[in-house]
Amino acid sequence: MGTAVNRTTFEIRLSVNPPDYDLADWVIDPVIPEEPTRYWVSPIVGDTIELKDAAGQTAADAEYIAELKEEKKLELERNVVDVVDQHYPAHRQRLIQLEFHEARALGLTNKLAYLSQMINWVRIGAANLFVVQDTVDAASTEEEINAITIDLSSWIASDPLVSIRTAGGIID
Repeated sequence: MGTAVNRTTFEIRLSVNPPDYDLADWVIDPVIPEEPTRYWVSPIVGDTIELKDAAGQTAADAEYIAELKEEKKLELERNVVDVVDQHYPAHRQRLIQLEFHEARALGLTNKLAYLSQMINWVRIGAANLFVVQDTVDAASTEEEINAITIDLSSWIASDPLVSIRTAGGIID
């Protein structure tokens, strides 16, 4: 039994039967560096895993941090979108939009004011999200990025609970 490392994907497989692996795609029983795989030279040539030079490692770190930031910002966005979808599922959002456009077209100011509460609530959630995403953009280390969270509790509590049924009953 041995260890196999894919030359291009850097997948590591433990306890393998070396004859089962094509040496064009796999390195068998290499010394695996302690450094992260982003520092490895790709593809692996020969039987030795080479590390990038200092400039290559710096570039790899910058790319890694940029990817972490994008992942974190998407995670935070999903948190906000999930709350909106829980409170106002897509079919209700569409109905509220229809009621809003009809109220605007007909000049129904009370109905517009009522429906605008939900729209403004979503905008406030988005604004809070953007502030936290800006914090992610300003972070410079993995630890800083991973420590960033978004507290949605006060925003969730401020949901105006707009109802399609109530909106439909407002005629002026």
